[in-house]
Amino acid sequence: PLYSSAASDVYKRQAVALFVGCGREDAEPSNTESASHIELLTSLNERVVHSPNNPDLHVERGQLYYKQREYQSALTDFDEAIQIDPRHCEAFKQRGRALRKLERLEEARDSYQEALRLCPDDSGTSAGLAYVLHLLGESDAGLKIAATALSRDPKSCSLHNNRGLILLELDRLGEALKHFEQANAIDPEYHTAWYNRGQVHRLNGEPELALRYYDRTIQIEPTYWFAWANRGRVHYSLGQTALAIEDHSQAIAIRPDKYIEYANRGRRYADQGRRDLALRDANKAIQLKSCTDTYLARGWIHEQLGDKDAALRDCLHALQLGPLLSLIHI
Repeated sequence: PLYSSAASDVYKRQAVALFVGCGREDAEPSNTESASHIELLTSLNERVVHSPNNPDLHVERGQLYYKQREYQSALTDFDEAIQIDPRHCEAFKQRGRALRKLERLEEARDSYQEALRLCPDDSGTSAGLAYVLHLLGESDAGLKIAATALSRDPKSCSLHNNRGLILLELDRLGEALKHFEQANAIDPEYHTAWYNRGQVHRLNGEPELALRYYDRTIQIEPTYWFAWANRGRVHYSLGQTALAIEDHSQAIAIRPDKYIEYANRGRRYADQGRRDLALRDANKAIQLKSCTDTYLARGWIHEQLGDKDAALRDCLHALQLGPLLSLIHI
């Protein structure tokens, strides 16, 4: 069909891979955890008022903000800790984490490097720096840092996971899998490694194994939205559309800000001929993020529903918006 052919050309020109996620985000706080967060934050605020020059309190509060995905607030506290104590290794490390979430990668690299200068044997810092270097296009340097740190600390789950993640994103799946398996051998409850094992098997065309590891991830951490999202993709690839819709719905319940999941669920609804639900989700995706991805997704839905003119309009609009961002699984 005209729309599918045009959209396919967009994908070819961009030369990109399917959205994988790869365990880059923390689990979503539950309602109970959110209530606990408010209590802890209130207590920490009082302690900071009484001891404003205690850098550890600022780091502790920053970590609490980070857990709630309030990254700018977290960064403010980590900066305050460093202003009080310019040699506070943990503050620099946590600052690097927050900056990575804010996509300020060069600053994240610099902060991790300072933390590593102050505490050269900290495995968590090495893991964080390795992955940021990869994101900056310095994958070889990242792999080298992770390998060197693993020679000192072979039982670091974060080092195995992040080195595996770099290898996964370089399409070196066999090497990546070994690191994820090693992380789970060290800590069977390390949910991101289980998830990433699922990613390896999904990319290897082994859907049943992928489902097994996504299920394990969800068993350990039910609020890890990536696992629900990619389990939905696998169910869909197996022709299990109803199960895919359930998985995407769960991902949306956890993270209602993720436009990708609305677009994917809309496509599944369109497969079932549920026009109103399909277009509702497609429009919600565009409302959340007006970009090439979401207009392509809505165009595909229009085509599935038989509206060729609307499909072509969305396709042409997508072509004007630039490169794909996250790659909706279509």
